[in-house]
Amino acid sequence: MYLRRVIIRRSIICLCFITISSVIYSATRPTQSDGYISIIVSIFTFKPKPKIVAEDGSFVTNPGYEIAQFVVVPLKEKFTELFNTLDQSEIKDYFTMVPQSAYHVTLAKLTYTAGNDPHNFQVLVREQQVLDARDTFTKVLAKDISIVNDNEIRVAVDFSGAFIDKVLKKAQKRWKNHFAHIIAKMHKSFYITIAYQYKPIPDKETLDRIETTLKSAQQFPFDVEIDPIEILASHDAVSFTPLLPDEQSP
Repeated sequence: MYLRRVIIRRSIICLCFITISSVIYSATRPTQSDGYISIIVSIFTFKPKPKIVAEDGSFVTNPGYEIAQFVVVPLKEKFTELFNTLDQSEIKDYFTMVPQSAYHVTLAKLTYTAGNDPHNFQVLVREQQVLDARDTFTKVLAKDISIVNDNEIRVAVDFSGAFIDKVLKKAQKRWKNHFAHIIAKMHKSFYITIAYQYKPIPDKETLDRIETTLKSAQQFPFDVEIDPIEILASHDAVSFTPLLPDEQSP
C-alpha cells in the first residue's frame, strides 16, 4: 500500500512537471512573424514590485532596518548625466526614479522589527557609536547599470580592496558576533538602486528599447563618493531615519 502511494505521488509530480514545462516552452519558444523571429514573452515577466511601489508610481510604506551608506549629493558629473538621461527617457513610463538624496549602498538588511526590542535597539546604538568613531567615508567604483529581476534598475559598485579589508570585513564580523539574530541578509555584492518599476513592461520590444537606453547612457566606470556607515530605520524604499541622530553621535 505504501509503495503504491509513493508511485501515485511520483506520477502526479511527474505529470505536473511535464505540464509546467510545456507551458514554459509554449510561452518562450521562437515564432515566425512578418519574416523575422520574435520571442513570445512569458506573462510572468516584466512585472513591478508591489511591495515597493504602487500602481501610480508612489512608494509604499514598508518599514524596516538596514545598515547602509548614502551617496554624497550633489552627485558627480557622470552620475548626474546618467540620472538626467534616464529621467528624460521612456523609462519613466514604467519606472519611478529614486530621488538622488536617497541613493545608497546597502551593506546589511536587518529584520523589520530589529529596532523594536529595547535590548536590540541598545546593541545597535552601541554599534553606531563604534562606527562613528571610525572613518568609514569612502569611494566606490560604479561599474555598470542593468535591470535586475525585470523590475529594478541598479548601478553595480565595487568597494576598494583596502576598504573591504580594513573596514567592511571587520564590521561584518562584529555584526555577526553581536547581533546575528537580527540580520536578515549580509550583502556580498553591492549596488545603488536608481529606479523601481511600477508599471508592467508590455513586450520584449519595449524592454529592448529600455535596455538600449541604459547602454547608451553608460559612461562607466566612474567614482562615487559615499558617506559613513549608518544604521537606519526605513519608512519606505526612499525614506530613512538614522538610528542615532547626529547630535547624539560622539
